[in-house]
Amino acid sequence: MTDHDEFPQDPDERTSTEFVAWLQRLTATVTEDELFEILASQRPPKAKLARQQIRGRVVKVLAEQLKALDSSASPARTADAWLQEGGEDGDLLQGTTFVVEETVPWDGAVGGADALDEVADLFDAYLYATRESLDALTLWTAYSHTYDSFGLSPILDISSPTKRCGKSTGVVVIRHTSRAPLLSGNITPAALFRAVEAWKPTLLIDEADTFAKMSDELRGILNAGHTRDTAFVVRAEGDANEPRLFSTWAPKVVAAIGRLPDTIEDRSIRIVLTRKPVGIVKRDAFDPEGVRQDCEQPRRKLARFVLDNLDEIASAKVERPDGLHDRAWNNWRPLFAVAAAVGGDWPKRAVEAAKALNPSSDDGDTEDVGTLALRHVWEVLEPAGELATVDILVYLIAKDEGPWAKWWEAQVAKGELKGPSARLAKLLKPFGIKPKQLWIDEKKVRGYDAADFTTETVSAYLEKDGRDGKDGRTETRSGAGSTVPTVPTVFLEGGREGARPLPGDDGYLAGMFAVFEAGHITEGEWKQAELAHRFVVQAVAA
Repeated sequence: MTDHDEFPQDPDERTSTEFVAWLQRLTATVTEDELFEILASQRPPKAKLARQQIRGRVVKVLAEQLKALDSSASPARTADAWLQEGGEDGDLLQGTTFVVEETVPWDGAVGGADALDEVADLFDAYLYATRESLDALTLWTAYSHTYDSFGLSPILDISSPTKRCGKSTGVVVIRHTSRAPLLSGNITPAALFRAVEAWKPTLLIDEADTFAKMSDELRGILNAGHTRDTAFVVRAEGDANEPRLFSTWAPKVVAAIGRLPDTIEDRSIRIVLTRKPVGIVKRDAFDPEGVRQDCEQPRRKLARFVLDNLDEIASAKVERPDGLHDRAWNNWRPLFAVAAAVGGDWPKRAVEAAKALNPSSDDGDTEDVGTLALRHVWEVLEPAGELATVDILVYLIAKDEGPWAKWWEAQVAKGELKGPSARLAKLLKPFGIKPKQLWIDEKKVRGYDAADFTTETVSAYLEKDGRDGKDGRTETRSGAGSTVPTVPTVFLEGGREGARPLPGDDGYLAGMFAVFEAGHITEGEWKQAELAHRFVVQAVAA
């Protein structure tokens, strides 16, 4: 055989004289160098089936020979490396090798504000979202080109209360404007850290609600990638189970219906998208060539600006805005640095976006979340006078603001009220408020009395806070991801003593359906209201 010959393609010829002779040459080697030289002299067949059939025999011969030569090389890895050299069809692995998509920077110098304006306009052309959300998406996309200049990498959490709200559209636009994008509709923990280690991509995970909550390991890896110092996992590799470090340091986008686990959400910049009204027309994100063409120029300009101003972005000094808790400030700091280097009105827009997309209270702080619970309970309790605990829990869970849905939705849906009721009572206890036995709808229930919220001590927490001009009540905008719509006129009649009907009240379903028909809430929100109503009715009946 001549150097670099190839074995026959037909699997039936595996026992050919040439192949047997070649194996005998391998077993006769006396040095490691000679063995690898013989390996290199003969190419494996191009046909995958043929290569799979000979792999076992090659591994067996290599195992015996490498052991005899006292070599530390892995027989399996050596055989696989040899097999991967065979032909144009790649290796024995299924699937396609990922090729990092490099961005060719714009030819001339680019103004940062102009580049970001173009990207913001691009998001606006495809997405129905608030200006603050569009600005956050723009700044995060620019950050993906500079991520290695920072010590913290905020996850971009794109969520919605129901389907068809634009999450995948947002992911597609980011895919065509970010640095080295890798888009996946599903990913395993092992694939995630190996992909990041191998390709250093901007990782975009769509449809995360279908799998992310099911894996503690995946959640842990996403969390670990939040800071550079912790952005790695340790795994045993090779026949000797040698411990190896794998990087998880990369910009990450996670899109899902509903809310992500607390630990991931806490490390994220969260964008809540809602379904656009029928009369509003946006560009089609599922025209791949059209999106690519729309994004090419803004992406190249963004890459050029970052290339020319990387040092300025990395060294930008930014001040912490009032109203951001510690984790939000850390998450937004890289985006503030990008905005500072860009200049123009972008520093102001960055602060406005951060404040609009972050609650003023820190859900991780017991005192702050207690105040939030106090205010949210007062919202529903004030017009009713008194309410059963189950009614209050259902109302809190339906709110988009606050941690209530994450904490209690699963338990309440199963009728497990003891834990959520006790947690709510614990949050309200520091204000001197305790649940009591009440007589509501001719039944004895445990709940809360609005009179307990009118003491001087409690009132101090419910006074105007300067955000919305209302007495301690933060009205959640309809159409901004909330599952609690602004009270329409149809709800001004009926219910308990003429107040707004609540789940379980006569007329609640009819009123909510009218709200849905009027376009105030989405189909998913209507279905959630229906489920909440049926649950309360069943709970009361029981």
